[in-house]
Amino acid sequence: MSNTINIRLESVQYGSYCLWMGLDAQRNLYMTYPAIEAILNYEENLARKKIGSKKLKDLYQEQLKVGKKSVRIVNKPSGFSVPKNGQVAAIAYEGFLQLLNFEVIQQNPVAINLVVAGLGDSLRSLVVCPINFEGLDKSLKA
Repeated sequence: MSNTINIRLESVQYGSYCLWMGLDAQRNLYMTYPAIEAILNYEENLARKKIGSKKLKDLYQEQLKVGKKSVRIVNKPSGFSVPKNGQVAAIAYEGFLQLLNFEVIQQNPVAINLVVAGLGDSLRSLVVCPINFEGLDKSLKA
């Protein structure tokens, strides 16, 4: 029995960035090593080193969630290079968020921009989503 997880890669436009997110049948999110390298402007194969760094491990200790997963990309997304067998290394999305936080601490400008974009989107959705627009339209016309 294989421990490989089948995922579908989806492109998400986030600010000025294209984030390639992996989604499995149970709706768990993953970030592949190549996607992490593309998002954070790492050189090829640098994600593995960053994820295994002592500084990252020291920051999160036993709460670290960057355990390597073997995933198979089942679709062939345009704009993302998928190996012939479709298999790549990935981490759970929660682990990617920890890595992103670590990169902010390290003053990676891309990580900082992603966090700022996230805060902007979160605050916007907190204000806009709960509003009853019909009631808002009436109150603004008064």
